[in-house]
Amino acid sequence: MERSGQEFVDFAKQAFQTTLDAASKVQQQTHKLMEELIRQGAMAQGEGKRLLSDWVEQSKKHMEELQKAAAEGYRKWEGEATKRLSSLAPATKQEVQELRQRVDELARKVEALERR
Repeated sequence: MERSGQEFVDFAKQAFQTTLDAASKVQQQTHKLMEELIRQGAMAQGEGKRLLSDWVEQSKKHMEELQKAAAEGYRKWEGEATKRLSSLAPATKQEVQELRQRVDELARKVEALERR
């Protein structure tokens, strides 16, 4: 794959991971906020703890599902992007040189046949 194509895939992978990290941090901060609200008595202690426990359990489950689905989606996208980018990649310098050598060789053969 061409270098810029690989750089694009690497960038997308980094952006994907950054998004998942940000979602995880939002989850953590929300958890801290709920704990603080309970600590300050904004909610009844027993009910608040139950709500927090339920929320933490559900948010972990949803985060795991999100990460799993996102990782699978990314793997599919990366495979397709890699395939498409590699088909767009121009020939390497070595490939061009080898092709020139083949063309020169064929030209010599044609000239030899024309002389006969």
